[in-house]
Amino acid sequence: MHHLPDQVGAWSTITRKTGEETRKRAVVIRDDSNRSIEITLWGNFVDKPGNDLEQ
Repeated sequence: MHHLPDQVGAWSTITRKTGEETRKRAVVIRDDSNRSIEITLWGNFVDKPGNDLEQ
């Protein structure tokens, strides 16, 4: 089964309850059966290329 990025949103900066700022990005992944799931990447993962995320 293959999983492919279907949509990659722009990253945004949010402020946590602690006052610390961090970044987030929404990504929708779709598989061969056309089912999809939205995941959120946080912090340093926002800038990682796909191959780096698999490791």
